Order: sequence, then C-alpha cells, then structure tokens
Amino acid sequence: MDGTLLGAFRDGDFCVNDEDDVDLGILGSDYDRVMELVPYMERLGFEFQDPLVHNDRLEGFALRRAWFHFDIFRINRHPDRRECYNLGRTRGKHFAFVYPSHHHEFFDAVEFYGAQFQIPCDTANLLAVRYGIDWNVPTPRPRPDYHW
Repeated sequence: MDGTLLGAFRDGDFCVNDEDDVDLGILGSDYDRVMELVPYMERLGFEFQDPLVHNDRLEGFALRRAWFHFDIFRINRHPDRRECYNLGRTRGKHFAFVYPSHHHEFFDAVEFYGAQFQIPCDTANLLAVRYGIDWNVPTPRPRPDYHW
C-alpha cells in the first residue's frame, strides 16, 4: 500500500527517498494473524514500535531495525458503505484514508524485487484516489530526517 505500492506499480522500484520504509496493508479479517509474525521478526532484530490503537483495537504498528522499517496497518471495510479505510498517524495527528472497497475485493499481482506480491485491484484508480490525478508523475520529495 501507500508509497510502496506507488513505487512498485509505477516504477518497479521504491520511490526516490522512500527506500527505508515498506507499507503493508492487511485486511481486517487477516490482521490478527500478523501478530504471529512479530516474535519471529523480533528474533531477526526488529523492534515492535509505534502501536496505533483506536477503540481498544490495534490498527497499525511498525517493525524497525536500524534505518529500515515496515509500517503494517489494518484495512477496515466500512459496515454500511462500500468503502475501506485505514488509520494512520503523522507528527502526532491521526487520520483516516478512505477509498472504494472494490479495490480490496479482488487482487492483482506485481513483481517486486523478484517476488510476486498481491496488490489491490484497479490499482491505477486507487493510486489516483490516494495521490491525485498525476500519481504517475514522479516528484522528488526531500525528507530532512532521511539518512540513507
């Protein structure tokens, strides 16, 4: 999802200045199983960090090792509308990304660094919803906290 999906789908690589961050969206029905991976990742040197809890439910967290991290978040289906959303946090503020649920009813695949990954269907439309109509034009965004 997010910048990782954008780079993998558009460029076949990470977005410039975003090589240290992998964004993984997991459907709510599978999300609790992700927690089974945390002890394994900790044995590999990753630290569980930045839990995002809303209404007593874990909505996201990071696994970090040195300069690299995974952001793993729950993709929720709205019970009454044909929408999905995921919660996020940046600079202490919480937000929700909302998009049509059809993107998560079926999946496409993308090859990324020699492996096949499931991605939301109608990916170009999802990226337009998330990043705007010009999502397919790379724009360098310097990050002052970025240390490659």
